[in-house]
Amino acid sequence: MVTKGINRMTLTSIPKIIEKSLQKRSHLRKITNALRLVNGKGDGLEGLTLDQYSQHFLIQQFHPKAKVYIETVASFIKTAFDPQFLIVKDRTSADGRSLDQPKFKILIDKSGSKTVVDENGLKFAVDLNDTVSTGLFLDMRTNRKMIGELSKGKRILNCFAYTCSFGVYCRAKGAVDVINVDISKKNLDKGSQNYQLNGIEASKKEFVKDNCHNYLMRIVKRGEIFDVVILDPPSFARYDNKVFNVERDLSELIALSLKVIDFKGVLFVSTNFSGLSNDNLSSKIRKICQLNGKNPSNITSFGQDSDFPGSGTMKESFLTAVCTQFA
Repeated sequence: MVTKGINRMTLTSIPKIIEKSLQKRSHLRKITNALRLVNGKGDGLEGLTLDQYSQHFLIQQFHPKAKVYIETVASFIKTAFDPQFLIVKDRTSADGRSLDQPKFKILIDKSGSKTVVDENGLKFAVDLNDTVSTGLFLDMRTNRKMIGELSKGKRILNCFAYTCSFGVYCRAKGAVDVINVDISKKNLDKGSQNYQLNGIEASKKEFVKDNCHNYLMRIVKRGEIFDVVILDPPSFARYDNKVFNVERDLSELIALSLKVIDFKGVLFVSTNFSGLSNDNLSSKIRKICQLNGKNPSNITSFGQDSDFPGSGTMKESFLTAVCTQFA
């Protein structure tokens, strides 16, 4: 039987494709039990991704024709693993509502949608049935580690903190002060849970519920200075009857961040907005630095981790990340 799907493969070839993708990722199991097992056409299953979070699994369908793969992929998971939870999310719609309330189907539920995963010796709580996002972005693994290793003895400002995974890494690696800022109390509460999972005692000011732009404006006026500033905004978000658009609003956020960074500090900026490449972002940062009298000593680009083959060739697998160090 030959499908009339995206790449006309036979369904019987899917198990071999997944087995091959698992072999390519075997090295990652030494550091984590949360990884992407199949990354769309980068692994030969265009329009579909498969993620593992310990014994919890998530299939995401990004193209209508990829629906034909789902039953075979689910069958493979049931045979190859001991899945405690398996959910399928329909990502074929690009509207904002589908991100908050995606269509989904739970195929296995032995222990609920929540679990705890390990990554580089740290623990993170995830929920596979809480909007599109699970609580931990798998493609940021290397970036989290890199920023953590820069943070010993430093003051860190983590904007758009989400569930504070960057904050966990920084505190675990010896940061003296971390401020996690996010507009969502729900996200910050999950961040607090992640701190607790790792035995990290948070200060009273460690979690700040606020609009990141407004917060940056205030600390610029107060003259606060940080050694590392992390900007990891969403591509698009609605809040307080306003709309955040990374293409339009990122430049001002970068400019404000430069005003609170130590002269030997670090600015880390990342986005999954596919219209902004690493070269574009690096050029943008360099230009804003010049306008603000900052002298970058090094600008380094990063992308998604090794379990994201084909990154940048498909909209569902895209990450631009730039780390700027100052002289």
